[in-house]
Amino acid sequence: GIRGQKSSLRSKCQTYSLITAYLFEDSQKQRFKLSDAEVIADYFALRENLACLYHAAAMAEILKRSPLENGEPWAFSLYLLALEALSASRQAADIPQVSLQFLWRYLGYTGYQPDPSRCQATGTMLESDEAVRYRASLGGFVALQAETSRNMRDNAGHPDQENDPRIPAGALAYLRHSARLEFAAACRVGLSPEASNSLLRLFFRLIEDLLGSRLTSLQGQEFLFFS
Repeated sequence: GIRGQKSSLRSKCQTYSLITAYLFEDSQKQRFKLSDAEVIADYFALRENLACLYHAAAMAEILKRSPLENGEPWAFSLYLLALEALSASRQAADIPQVSLQFLWRYLGYTGYQPDPSRCQATGTMLESDEAVRYRASLGGFVALQAETSRNMRDNAGHPDQENDPRIPAGALAYLRHSARLEFAAACRVGLSPEASNSLLRLFFRLIEDLLGSRLTSLQGQEFLFFS
């Protein structure tokens, strides 16, 4: 219903617009046709910012490729919150924070969110202001001092591994605090660029592992996420 250049519906069906769609079922061609649309919200600011577009596309790809059952209403609600926050972004530094909150909450909804409170090597509580390392083999954060223990070393005797990134100080405090806030408020919580970049890389990697393949929307676009 919007393919024609002069279609009155084209303006109502722009990318990243929330609409109520009225469909007509064509039983002969076995397809649905859009007969009318009512615009609920138009996140037009996203279409004017290249970084916002790439972040929104990455989120959309994650949800599209996720094995969601029965529509999973949390996924749609989470994406709308992210689009609203991206549309309201006033500075370039605000945009990655929206993705960071989207990814963190996505991991929580899907059951793959690492615990930011407890060391997965020793079971002790982690200090919110300490640097940690994410240990893929344990599926969680580990205090740096725990890496010096014998059972935390790899076969070569070196705890540092490419797949076990170090997360800077301040990141755990950010995760704990932002989890108690509404989405828009959480996006305004300050975090150092180093910590933000480390968490973004980690969360994207965890989600790619969950989905079983690389995200095509990230390929060649790292400069937009980790400035």
